[in-house]
Amino acid sequence: MSGAELSLAYRSIGRLAGPGPYDAPLKRTLMLLCAFYGSTIASLYWIGIQPVVPWSLLLAFVLVVVPFALGAAGAVTLVIGHKASANTLTRGRCMLLGVMFMAAYRLDSPLFLLAQFIVLPIVVRRLWRSGLVRPLTLMAGALMVGYAAIWNLNYLVALLSKGRLADPVLRELDIALYRLLFRAPIDYVGFFPMVRSEVVFRLFENAYVMLMPEIFVAALLWVMAKRDVATFLRTFFTCYSIGLIVFAVYPAVGPCIAFPDSFGAEFRGSLTFRLMDGMASEYTAALERTSVNGFGYFVAVPSLHVALAVVLQVMLRVSPRHFWVFLPINVVVASSTIILGYHYVVDLLAGLALGTLVTLPGWRRSRTRQRIEGREEATSSSGRERSARE
Repeated sequence: MSGAELSLAYRSIGRLAGPGPYDAPLKRTLMLLCAFYGSTIASLYWIGIQPVVPWSLLLAFVLVVVPFALGAAGAVTLVIGHKASANTLTRGRCMLLGVMFMAAYRLDSPLFLLAQFIVLPIVVRRLWRSGLVRPLTLMAGALMVGYAAIWNLNYLVALLSKGRLADPVLRELDIALYRLLFRAPIDYVGFFPMVRSEVVFRLFENAYVMLMPEIFVAALLWVMAKRDVATFLRTFFTCYSIGLIVFAVYPAVGPCIAFPDSFGAEFRGSLTFRLMDGMASEYTAALERTSVNGFGYFVAVPSLHVALAVVLQVMLRVSPRHFWVFLPINVVVASSTIILGYHYVVDLLAGLALGTLVTLPGWRRSRTRQRIEGREEATSSSGRERSARE
């Protein structure tokens, strides 16, 4: 879908007075996710963990993630233009814009957060006029409830990992691989991040946390293109479900939790370290069945950031402009998981495999549908030409 087609879709959705055709499956999906979330709450109560609704994350999602995502989605069309073109110059501009997004997305910057508060009323006003409020609210609700359920499941499977973590084995594998790569002895203490430049480190850090707004950008484009939103959510959460199953069978929590001294002391004031420290604290709290904050995220194998980067990159094909904008972001997201020390090398490879396997069937169906539509359009054009000659 080109920029012009997206703009046309945007205007056509804005003219809808009643519920759209995508509202019913979204409502059903949201109801199912709410019921599932309720079952995870009951399970946590049953095993003695006090469940918590992550209100702070919900607030950050509404006030920061959504405004940035919608602003970024609109900026692509505004900056790149509406005319469809596949030349190298346009792709280059798209990727340059993606790099600019990475540089700008600073969750620990007061100026960035202030900018989102300024953008928020503008976004709300445009959404209200467009008619996208209802489907996007349902989609955002489904994503948030789905995430809350996944985080609760993380607490449950964390209990299965007690005393059987595979991290020592994966660390030794990491050390062996890095020795081959760098051709030098490797000391795992203070090894991460693997980049020491402050500027480069910030770029990887920003990309890692940009996955959440990218999810909402993809959801927005999916709704505007009138694709099956249930397929979007099913594909999306399939990655998390498989990740939880792998964790239950072969539990690993990553260097940042299992070996906190692997992160360099000079970067311990960064947002990355605070996220890692919070994950480690939550994992310990889950094992001890003490107070938690509602944000449980402990799966190392496979890297779900990498898997979702692959999934989202495929889903962004509904808009070629956004596909090219987020391509450099997703490349950096995938590499940031091992560069920053969240994951082992095998986690990255497993995440690539998972994302590919989950999206491959849908991609094949999409290619088949495009070929059929192309043949039908060619046949229709030939028929019109013959009618015109006659």
